[in-house]
Amino acid sequence: MIAKICSFLAFGMLLMFFVGCAPVYVLPTAIPTQSPTSTSAFAPTTTPFSTPTLLPATSQPLNFYFPEVEKRCPENREVSFGELGIESGLKVILSDINQTGLWRFSIENQVPILIKALPLDTWTGSSLNPTGENLAFIVRNQDNSSSIWLLSLISGDQSEIFSINYMEGAYPYIRWLSNDELLVGGSCAGAGCPFPIKVLNVTRGVEIDVEETDSGPYDNYLGFFANNGEYLALYSSYADDGYTQIHVYDYSASQKVWVFPWLEDKIFFYPLIGTNFGLFGSDNNVAMFVEQSYGFDVGVVDANVEKMTQALSYDSVMKRVVTDVQFGELDYSFIDLNPSNRGLIVNMSYTDYFNSTVNDDFTTEPKYVEDALFVVDLEHPVVDERISDLTFIDYCFMTTGYFNRGFSPDGRIEVFSSDNEIVFLNLETGNFSRMSGWLFVGWSKR
Repeated sequence: MIAKICSFLAFGMLLMFFVGCAPVYVLPTAIPTQSPTSTSAFAPTTTPFSTPTLLPATSQPLNFYFPEVEKRCPENREVSFGELGIESGLKVILSDINQTGLWRFSIENQVPILIKALPLDTWTGSSLNPTGENLAFIVRNQDNSSSIWLLSLISGDQSEIFSINYMEGAYPYIRWLSNDELLVGGSCAGAGCPFPIKVLNVTRGVEIDVEETDSGPYDNYLGFFANNGEYLALYSSYADDGYTQIHVYDYSASQKVWVFPWLEDKIFFYPLIGTNFGLFGSDNNVAMFVEQSYGFDVGVVDANVEKMTQALSYDSVMKRVVTDVQFGELDYSFIDLNPSNRGLIVNMSYTDYFNSTVNDDFTTEPKYVEDALFVVDLEHPVVDERISDLTFIDYCFMTTGYFNRGFSPDGRIEVFSSDNEIVFLNLETGNFSRMSGWLFVGWSKR
């Protein structure tokens, strides 16, 4: 358990998958650099920032939440792609299994159509923007530098928009922050992960430096958010009392701010191994996870300075989930948030009492399930007079061998990929559809 958390916390939120939209432009190779405080399109227009005054902590009775399992596993649940309930006009961008090019597929035309023949096996990473018009990808060069390219799926034009030398980022990553903003970062594979390098605005052809964070050499980078013109880098800092504080660097004010005050005494680091604390996010939400003897505590807040600095009591922010009866260990490699409704997606070992085996002596033996997929609604728990219930929706889907690749734009379809097939799971009905021999790239509205 500890090792999984250490690995997850160090890796931060770099595995998050984003899709988005931007007008198509062919950019020059060199983009003019601008500072976070310039008067360019990236420059803030707000008044000078000051650390928000913490509100008096509010208190409320301690609540424990007990999982109620709801099975969403209909009979004959494997359906054709056209019967899955995917939004009309929405397209899936694919790669063939040999990675020779990009293809387009939809419910209106269920025969994949080649968009462009490309040697995708030379790429080291890619990210499709929200409407699926522009695909950013990374090419590793012979001198160990990396190049960021932009490909228009509408016109087929492509151009290099940024280059990274080996010292800036040996194995860079990219992800879209908005319709036209692309985050570029260095490699992150352990404690002391480097902060991102640039935010590229592919519409305006400008860039902003995001390396300055007022962080220390041993601080851990956790993630980056863009929210209504506010750019925030999230990281943890070790404190003298043995605990860890969480900070954000607000680029609009060039200032470091302490956030999540209700976690100050809850984040305990085990020497050289890890911590019982996990942090992850999706779009503009941040979720906090604290392991407890009875299960775990979890909470979600908006990723902006105001929400993250409120001095609320721990119990008013976090929900205490008791999982020691039928749930086993959480798999920290598979925790996500559905951006459309902030539903918590978790992977857990699970004792299935519903499908238990009846022995010869008429006793029952519960079925033990590993890597079971659950969706938890943290926003609308069912509360009765005695206890609070959180509904854990079990989709009877084993995630072993699959990777979560994100959600459809409306949040109804979750996508999983293995090495040779794609699974589309409808979270409302529990039905799913498979596509063998293809790799998932992203969604497109064009």
